[in-house]
Amino acid sequence: MINYANKKIHKSKIFPNPFIDKLYGKFSFQSYEDIKFYENIVENGIQTPLIIAKSGLIISGNRRYYCAVKSSVIKEIPVIIKDIEDENITEYMIVSLQLQRIKNEIQIAREYKIIGDYYKINRGKGNEIKNKLGREERDLLMKNSPYSETTIKRVLESYKLIKKIEDDLTDDDLWRKLENDIKTKSISAIHKKLKEIDGEILNNKLAKKIDISKFKNFRIFTRSCDDLSDIVEDNSIDCVCTSPPYYNGIRTYSEDKKNIKKGFVNEELEQLGHEKTPEEYVAKMVKYLLEFKRTLKNTGSIWVKVMDVRKEGKYFNVPEKLLIALENEGFITAQKCIWFKNNPPYDNNDVFQPSMEHIFHFVLDTKKYKWKDDWYDSADEFLGKITYGDKDKKRKFRNVFIYPTNKDERNERNGEGFVNSLIETNVINNSYLKKLLQSKGFHLQHNALYDLEIPMICILSTTESGDSVMDIFNGLGTTGLIAYANECDYIGIELSSVYSAQTIIRFEDFLEKTGLASMYNP
Repeated sequence: MINYANKKIHKSKIFPNPFIDKLYGKFSFQSYEDIKFYENIVENGIQTPLIIAKSGLIISGNRRYYCAVKSSVIKEIPVIIKDIEDENITEYMIVSLQLQRIKNEIQIAREYKIIGDYYKINRGKGNEIKNKLGREERDLLMKNSPYSETTIKRVLESYKLIKKIEDDLTDDDLWRKLENDIKTKSISAIHKKLKEIDGEILNNKLAKKIDISKFKNFRIFTRSCDDLSDIVEDNSIDCVCTSPPYYNGIRTYSEDKKNIKKGFVNEELEQLGHEKTPEEYVAKMVKYLLEFKRTLKNTGSIWVKVMDVRKEGKYFNVPEKLLIALENEGFITAQKCIWFKNNPPYDNNDVFQPSMEHIFHFVLDTKKYKWKDDWYDSADEFLGKITYGDKDKKRKFRNVFIYPTNKDERNERNGEGFVNSLIETNVINNSYLKKLLQSKGFHLQHNALYDLEIPMICILSTTESGDSVMDIFNGLGTTGLIAYANECDYIGIELSSVYSAQTIIRFEDFLEKTGLASMYNP
């Protein structure tokens, strides 16, 4: 190949390379970096020659060329002409000549991949020399990069996930999507979301293979809970214990008729928690809980766990609004409890450490509802702490300080009053469940599980053996496990077929580990 150095030719005989524009973006006066680059070229001229093919097609130097085109002063451009035809110019050749360019992590990752493809890195035996050269060139690329190799590999993993998820995209479109996404999100956030979408697609395929109707006393129904009249009779349920999705879209179901591949949600579908206002959320909750009320016996109890949400520095007061709305519909508040979390996610905002959720206990008749004190020892106490954090996290006061523990006051004034109670647990560790589902090929998507102690306290205090327990927001069946373990029949209502399938997997593992499979006949 013959090179002719330090030659000057008129800019009209030079042509920009479209691949370089795709790889690094087109020159634009909207970019501060490009403006400064242009000003330097105008003041000092083009100091570094462009590298071009015999035809005038640029191999390296698109930005310098664009500056010359936009300048009325610059007529001729210094070039190095390579004796090569346009069709023989490879992506690798272009990349290998771009050492001085400032690049973002997507561009470096693309170069990293091009180098690997050119040298056939990790393609088996007999390629040791090319492997060595390729790794050396990658090392040089990373040495001049402000990004870690871990970051670049995460970009490449994201590239592969998009290619798998959106198989109709061209390679250029795929890289362009990453370029656009990186403008508003970190690569870690992009990678995490793509893994979630990939997991959703796999979960939906696997869920279709799971029989959720195989157990007689542990029944799961995949459906909405707004009308259960065809499966649950009036006055047939002894205890309802549920943890609805939080307001403000904290949880999104894995399906809900959305285009999973592109992450689009059907706005017309009712997804509890995604309402525009807390009032709309409360109204929908009231509708669902009225259906609860229809199914409940006069001796029954309804337990509802509700968490408030802070946004833009203020609370929505969802628990209080829900409580008032339900009382207006005839619900009687028997108790208000606080679930005190020993180890909540640390909040670095200028408020006391959020450490609790509300648990409301509703009944239909304050004199008739079942209440059992003999399932736990009178010496047992639920003790809370008032601070959170340690030497690595600035110590903060919690937002739960003090609580009464005198259970004898519980039904004072002929059972019409209530006493605040406090339940203390650690936030659940999902590692075992995650491994269990992975062993079946599933991804764990529902990370907002509540601890077994929560439904345990509620169910054991208000049911007897042989009673019926229901949860219309089944999730992964935590309420169901406690109900079944305490010889109660269970009905779980779940909108997501994936969660329904994973509930059965969790239940079967529960039966195997506890030896309770013989308690009821499947």
